[in-house]
Amino acid sequence: MKLYRMSSRPHGTDRLASFLEDCFVSIGWPGIGNLEHTDREELRERLAAVYGSKLLDPEEAAAGIELFVHAMRDGDYVLLTSPGDEYVYLGDLGDYFYDEQFDDEIEGLCHRRGVTWLSRIPQADLDIPLKSWLGGGAGVSVYHLPAEQAGLDRWLNPQPEPQISRAERVRVDTKTIEEALEILKSALRSEDPERRERAAAAILGYAGGQPLS
Repeated sequence: MKLYRMSSRPHGTDRLASFLEDCFVSIGWPGIGNLEHTDREELRERLAAVYGSKLLDPEEAAAGIELFVHAMRDGDYVLLTSPGDEYVYLGDLGDYFYDEQFDDEIEGLCHRRGVTWLSRIPQADLDIPLKSWLGGGAGVSVYHLPAEQAGLDRWLNPQPEPQISRAERVRVDTKTIEEALEILKSALRSEDPERRERAAAAILGYAGGQPLS
């Protein structure tokens, strides 16, 4: 699987909250239509027709779009960065799709991929080569190593928490338990109904964890 980097600021506006909440990423570039079946030449023609001299680096722009539309695959991974954020966001990418209702200058988020977000990672915990790559200039970029070799194992394959038995979790001597139960029994005779209810719940909770005789 490949690992890609993307910014939360397509089309000049930070969309981090929307990307995380609605589980997608986008590259912006409205006005050039559905790119699912375009080749390199057609993509460049569309960019030139719509953006023309506004493109500072037409080849870099086209390369980033091609990565997003054609190079990324369902099941690849993305690290989403946001300016000034001490965290990066790791996700599992889905297929490219074009959403015409957002193909305008206001939203500009028509080129999309669904994402299953996996983890929020402190940048300080990343390997140095990965941090250096994340600080690069291009809006969309692919890491030079497979995702499995990027030092993300603990977030890609989190280990389940060990199961701890009731006996291991709390070790209290028998005398203390008996004293606590006597206090709860006294509370059952309290004039305060809330106190009686809490005492009953505590006793039943304790009894529920004991073996049947």
